[in-house]
Order: sequence, then C-alpha cells, then structure tokens
Amino acid sequence: MAESANHLVDEVLPQKPLRQWVLSLPFQLRYLLAAQPKVMGEVLQIFHRALNTYQYKKVGLKQSTGARTGAITFIQRFGGSLNLNLNLNIHFHTLCLDGAYSFDDNKAQFHINQAPSHLELEKLLKQITTRVVRQLERRGLIQKEDENNYYLAPTPWPARGPPATTVANDQYTQLFPKDEF
Repeated sequence: MAESANHLVDEVLPQKPLRQWVLSLPFQLRYLLAAQPKVMGEVLQIFHRALNTYQYKKVGLKQSTGARTGAITFIQRFGGSLNLNLNLNIHFHTLCLDGAYSFDDNKAQFHINQAPSHLELEKLLKQITTRVVRQLERRGLIQKEDENNYYLAPTPWPARGPPATTVANDQYTQLFPKDEF
C-alpha cells in the first residue's frame, strides 16, 4: 500500500489542492453492489460526474469549453481494521482536485475552489442520491413504494446464495426509510 501511495504522490497526482470525498451507501445497496460489480461501476460513474460538475460550476467553468478536473477512487469493501468481523461495507474514497483546469492557447490554468458549504454538500448529496435511485429504478433493481420509500426489487441471487442479511426473493427489502431522507 505504501508503494501505491508513493506512486500516486510522485507520479500521478498534480501538486494542486485535493479534497477527499467519501460516498457511503445504505446497507441494502452495499449488498447489491457487492453482488453486481457492473452496478457498482455505474454508481461510481454517477458519483464522479456529480463531483466533476460541482467542481466546474463552483469555479465558473464548463466541461463543454474544455475545462477539466480529475479524481481517483479507492473502493473500500469492508469495515475498518478494528472491526474484527470484516463486515461488508462498500463505500468510495475519492481524491478529487479541489478545482478545475481551463485551457487558453494550450496553456493550463488551475482554478482553486473554496471549501464547500453545508448547503452545497446537501445539494450535491441530493443530486447524487436522485441520480443513483433513477439509475437503479431504470435497471429494475429497486422499486418505489411511496414518496420516500424504495425497496430492492425481488431478483434471484447468484448461485452461491443471498447475502446473510437479505430476505427471501419473494419479499422486498426496504432501502431508504423515511427518516433517512
């Protein structure tokens, strides 16, 4: 791990401000992403696009005009090292440039962002949540019961069987209780 960190610092990451973003997911989604890595990639793409768009807008740039930012994500699959039972806990740790580059006459200029406000964080989280829910609904992986409640759609699990805390295939698992939105 130390070699990877050295490589990132010495060879990959620019000497620009970075901010760590962490996206944690409801327990039921963690199981879904563990069972379906392609879906995990789709959720990560949604997260990256939202972060990039946030960075562009915050400094007053647009991707369509050639502005660029960057990020690297580490997917953590289990709980902390002090947790001896190694619980499934898929979440994303993303190092993102804290700003964006613009290019004039092939010369890059970095525009630094200020720290996000609480309101900006709430807005960004709502945007990510809305996009993830929409994607999972489109794929038939979750179903909406009412305004704030979503359930995992009953789908067969891989041959090795369901994760220990899921319910039988003919039942629904509540995904987002009302008090979490």
